[in-house]
Amino acid sequence: HGQTATVTASPAQGYTFTNWTENGSVVSSNSSYSFTVTGNRSLTANFTLNAHTITLNAAPTQGGSTSGAGGYNHGQTATVTASPAQGYTFTNWTENGSVVSSNSSFSFTVEGNRSLTANFSTNAHTLTLNASPTQGGSTNGAGSYDYGQTATVTASPAQGYSFTYWTESGSVVSFNSSFSFTVEGNRSLTANFESETYVAQFLIDARAIPAGHAFITGAGYYDENETVTLTAIASTGSFEFEEWTENGVTVSTANPYVFTATEDRELRARFRNNPRSFTVSASANHTNAAWVYGAGTYEEGQEASVEVAYNNEVNFIGWQNSAGQIVSRDNPFNFSVTSDIELQALVELQTILEDETKTIKVYPNPTTGRFYAEVDEKSELFVRNLAGVVVYQTIVSPGDNSVNLSFLPTGMYLLQFHTESKVISGRIVVR
Repeated sequence: HGQTATVTASPAQGYTFTNWTENGSVVSSNSSYSFTVTGNRSLTANFTLNAHTITLNAAPTQGGSTSGAGGYNHGQTATVTASPAQGYTFTNWTENGSVVSSNSSFSFTVEGNRSLTANFSTNAHTLTLNASPTQGGSTNGAGSYDYGQTATVTASPAQGYSFTYWTESGSVVSFNSSFSFTVEGNRSLTANFESETYVAQFLIDARAIPAGHAFITGAGYYDENETVTLTAIASTGSFEFEEWTENGVTVSTANPYVFTATEDRELRARFRNNPRSFTVSASANHTNAAWVYGAGTYEEGQEASVEVAYNNEVNFIGWQNSAGQIVSRDNPFNFSVTSDIELQALVELQTILEDETKTIKVYPNPTTGRFYAEVDEKSELFVRNLAGVVVYQTIVSPGDNSVNLSFLPTGMYLLQFHTESKVISGRIVVR
């Protein structure tokens, strides 16, 4: 009692001493606090977390923008981001001249005030210059430029030529031989020149006779002494090139016709009609039951008519070409002849199932899968294998009915047509 006590508060890193309190009341703002002891005391040293400031800059200022500046508590994670402006590229973050990160988005733990600079570099672009024609003149100003820099390109015509305009990708960009602009990207410019020497031009008029059966390539305007190549092409197979004429006089039988332009010319490509002949061959697959008419030789474009005659026990299927394709089911079959053609009339002998009062025609038999059943009245058709098992069942109506058995294995099958009063049976072969 009566002794002097001194208490000392030492803040940890990132904290600052605030005051001493007793029972919630401030008793001292000094970190080292001395007092005379007159009784028991319970003192609290109060500390506050330090606040720090993150300052951000851009170099150069127009090179881009930054985000993430502001106040942070000690130990907090800060993320700063640099966004380059058009024409600039982010380089790095520096602090007091030293590089601290090469990432445009940079995160770190705040332990004090910091002043960071986002550094940007200007983009470099290439300017390419060309001359058209190359002998027409020279250009100046090509090279590498920083974004935003002003470039000046100059076109100087050679003797006998004059400058016309600058083009880029085929579009005119300036009519001035000295042309200035702000560089914002790579560019390829062409200085266009024209000859000051007069060159005569001649019209080469070329047409086909007779019209509508051929066309000509190569007609048009040509410079004096330029080489002209005219080609006559028949568009109809029966027409053939014969000669080139001018004012009714033959000038060449060559095709293509090549000459030098020295004057205006009116040329005519004459064609002659030379129709080709083609052979139409026609036969029947069952020569003892069918007869074919109309085969022979025809001119190109001529109308041909082939017809097959057959007895009552034959069904006409269609006309088949040499590739095995059905080309028509008409009889007679009329068509325009454009090439040699080999036709076969497909006929099938009928299979007739009969009893005392009913007749059913089944054809073709044998079949490759599909056959036709001609019935007089509605019937229910059962197809059984040789073991008697029903493998297919359908309803057939009066008239001609198509039945497809292509899903069945090859072999013989029993047909049963169930009418209201009876069953008519027969056999069919699937091959």
